[in-house]
Amino acid sequence: MIDRIFFNSEEENIIIFNVDRPITFGHSQLRFSFNKNNNYSEAECFIKVHLYIDYCLKVFDRIYRMKKFHERKDLECLAKETFTEGEFLKTLILRTSASEDHDCYKIHLIPYFESHAKLCKVRYNSIYNNNKEGGLLGWLGDRETIVDTKEVLLIDDIARLTSLIKKENTYNEDALSYC
Repeated sequence: MIDRIFFNSEEENIIIFNVDRPITFGHSQLRFSFNKNNNYSEAECFIKVHLYIDYCLKVFDRIYRMKKFHERKDLECLAKETFTEGEFLKTLILRTSASEDHDCYKIHLIPYFESHAKLCKVRYNSIYNNNKEGGLLGWLGDRETIVDTKEVLLIDDIARLTSLIKKENTYNEDALSYC
């Protein structure tokens, strides 16, 4: 996994990395590890990680909205595989896990682009036969099913994206701020 980590705070035991089976281009996970004896509540865990989520949102804004990494020729396969094109709209922040480790708090950070919004609308309209927007969670579930059944094919592209993210962002650990 080391080639997928683009942020590592050993002091806080927090890493942020690109997942190996991305739902969308740049799908990442923030992981806060701690000793089971600490027995943190969910609220305490969130307080520990919220500034790192903010940091990640700023990085995503820079690399997807401003720099448009998803349009780079050397990452074209990853963009195609994740049905990613168009403008970056937002980041979905999900605290989801089918199984919960008692020494780890995980947050998924999923960049969401115009193409994903269109796919959600198509899926929703095919079910409800109307012309409304909706169905984001259903679309995410469908995408998760698809990526979970695939081999990890784009590991080189994911490693390349991680390397580009590391080069692109600067981080001031003392101020916990994106520069």
